[in-house]
Amino acid sequence: MMLRRLLLLPLALPLAARLLPVRLPGAALAQPADPWRQGAGQPGRPTPMLVPGKRSLYQRVLLRPGATLHASPGGPGRPALGFSAFFVYARQTQGADEWLQLGAAPDGRTEGWVPAARTVEWNHGMVAAFTNPANRGRGLFMETEAAARALLNAGGAAEAQRLRTEAAAGRPAPGVLALEPANYVDITRQFYLLPILNAATVERELGGPVRVLEVASAPEERPPQPQQAPADPLADFRAGLVFVVDTTISMQPYIDATREAMTGIVGRLRQTALRDKFRFGVVGYRDSKEATPQGYEYTARTFAKPDFSQPPEASLSAMQGLVASTSGNEGFDEDPVAGLAAALDEVDWNSLGGRYLMLIADAGGRDAADPLSATRQGFEEIAQRARAAGVVVMVVHLLTPEGRAAGNHSRARRQYLTLAANGNTGDSLYFGVENGAPEAFRGTVSALVEGILRQVSATTGVSVEALRGAGGGQVPPREAQRIEAQMRIVGEAMRLAYLGREQRTTAPDVVRSFVLDRDPAPPGIAAIDVRVLLTRNQLEDLSKTLEEILRAGRATRLQPREFFGQLQSAMAVAARDPSRIAMSGALGSLLGEFLEGLPYSSEIMAMTEREWNAMSAGSQARLLNQVEAKLRLYRDFARSELWTTLSGRREAGEQVFPVPLDALP
Repeated sequence: MMLRRLLLLPLALPLAARLLPVRLPGAALAQPADPWRQGAGQPGRPTPMLVPGKRSLYQRVLLRPGATLHASPGGPGRPALGFSAFFVYARQTQGADEWLQLGAAPDGRTEGWVPAARTVEWNHGMVAAFTNPANRGRGLFMETEAAARALLNAGGAAEAQRLRTEAAAGRPAPGVLALEPANYVDITRQFYLLPILNAATVERELGGPVRVLEVASAPEERPPQPQQAPADPLADFRAGLVFVVDTTISMQPYIDATREAMTGIVGRLRQTALRDKFRFGVVGYRDSKEATPQGYEYTARTFAKPDFSQPPEASLSAMQGLVASTSGNEGFDEDPVAGLAAALDEVDWNSLGGRYLMLIADAGGRDAADPLSATRQGFEEIAQRARAAGVVVMVVHLLTPEGRAAGNHSRARRQYLTLAANGNTGDSLYFGVENGAPEAFRGTVSALVEGILRQVSATTGVSVEALRGAGGGQVPPREAQRIEAQMRIVGEAMRLAYLGREQRTTAPDVVRSFVLDRDPAPPGIAAIDVRVLLTRNQLEDLSKTLEEILRAGRATRLQPREFFGQLQSAMAVAARDPSRIAMSGALGSLLGEFLEGLPYSSEIMAMTEREWNAMSAGSQARLLNQVEAKLRLYRDFARSELWTTLSGRREAGEQVFPVPLDALP
């Protein structure tokens, strides 16, 4: 929502000393000068200028709106796309002005010259991405850092709400440049550029730290669309819930209870107009086929997908094939990640506005480090995949006496709290069923499904008779209230995300402003997700380096003290600079300068030879399995259709993807 358009101003002065600065990295968008592919440019062609103090990162800038490219400094100019990203090949002073020679790629081909004053230096790849605004206030883009910081003072939450109300009514107060769109702007669906130019952290006594981000906004420019008659944007909203059900030997009573709950709900749903707006799907999972002497028929199998070409009761027929195994598996853990991966891969989520997964399990799961894991992905990685697809994950955990006796509950609960963490509710959509009581289980499942259906009804405006109790079972009043409140928030998030996609909502059209990364009102729900734009070339280089780390680790598992030496030799063969690991002694030095200085830390990046040698064999194996899990996640990113370009050129290697900070190694 544009409130007032300003010319792009020079970058701000340093933030107040009482704020804690966040050190920004070098030019994260630059292609490495010594990549696995030989040579960044072409023989005889110039190369971009390096960032001062860097060995392989090139200087980059963003063009300000209205900038023009010139054949020579001071010569005739032609319009250029605002906020395009360019490499800097040369700098030249003409009179009182500095001019930059720019190129769209590091291949030696230049595009022209532009006054330095018409650019913004952007020697890092950090960008801000909106989170779903459900259950929090819309972000305010303020003219000054002081105005943004004032929202964190006593009474700031009330003042922020007043400013939002005024801005939404078209009466913005002085100092408010723009208001975050009411709909969810999903950066992975509707790409926009919200570069972070500067950042500082305010440490608060209550509510935790909040970052003040200086940003510039540039929605992706698109050709004008023909005018169309207004229509109900939610007319085609449809939703689907996929059950991911443990079908190991102990689960038959719960499979039966799930089927009974669905039968009651579908029977009631079939009599309402909502039957055309909602469908169920079912995925069963067990464990690795190698985890039982008899061998399972499957590790994960899709029995039904949300299919609107079939009546609602079709999913009930499909569930007839969902039966518990007659043989046990090795240990107590199973492989729910395999079931979740099957649901994410095989269901057409893009056709759905409401996207829900419900995991039903009585045991923990094999993580990425487990050799019997079918996917070799952990709960953090599969949760990241679900978030990227806009899918909400709920977990119903059966706290059975058998699981308690096996000491499995605590570990499983930690896994499932991570899996079901939800940024909109500020909580985890995890629901434990004490003692695995079938009646309480049926009530929990029914309450969750009914809550989802009521939100679909509210979103679409399709009337539906009361569904409470349609699936049978009971839950305690306090738990019922919690479920209803959470489903309301989740349903609103789904509605905003759908409207954002359908209406192609873009970021607010401001140029330079200050915004808080968290809602100032308690509990301070995240409003901005910090991401890093990586090119395909960078992701490929990063993956290949991790592959070498994994290969060296596996090859030296019996002589772990040889790991760093073998890795250094591999880097030399691959035409890398083998002295880099010796200079810093940490694995992070091999992963690229574009990761240096980012506001995150990891065990992999900081690992030194001394620390590696001091680790047990089990800890070393765990770390290597974390590396393998990241590799699998990067392969998912590489296959994504959501890559975009920041300049007019279409070279595949220079396309970028907004990678979340927590997905980095």
